[in-house]
Amino acid sequence: MKINAEFLEAMQKLEEISARVTDWGENNVEVEVETPEGKKLKWMGYEEFNTMLEGEEPWDPPRVYVIAPYAGKGEEVAENIRLAIEAAEEIVKGGCVPFVPHLYHLWHLIAPHGKEFWMRLDRQWLFSCDSAVRVGGESEGCSRDEELCEALGIEVFKGDVRSVAEQCRAWCGK
Repeated sequence: MKINAEFLEAMQKLEEISARVTDWGENNVEVEVETPEGKKLKWMGYEEFNTMLEGEEPWDPPRVYVIAPYAGKGEEVAENIRLAIEAAEEIVKGGCVPFVPHLYHLWHLIAPHGKEFWMRLDRQWLFSCDSAVRVGGESEGCSRDEELCEALGIEVFKGDVRSVAEQCRAWCGK
């Protein structure tokens, strides 16, 4: 049985329902949810998921960290985020997987933290990347990221979006 809208709606109201695992095996799990009205909904897990993945080739593409300015005044922040996303889009087209720290912006709007908090999170992702691209103007954060890449031996492709995309594509193809 596939997850349906009714099951998802019930799961979104977890505090109002009871859920229990009714079957657990090596290749399957079955969860039963009872709504406040007494209606029982079931979801079966692993087996369906594994069936969806049959024939899928494992994919372990290079991970590329996007270094670009973030802060600014007024619309500058939005423009900086746009630039980082444009770089990420080109990285994806080149066959790599980008990490865009600028996307933490939405999280920051909901749960603000200081600059050092976000930079610490960003650096944790940088440690797991295979390369980085550097676009946009100067910033203290970008300089720190580039220095860390150098210390870790992570290659950084620099330039405008188009040129770093070309450099990254050539690198991903190696």
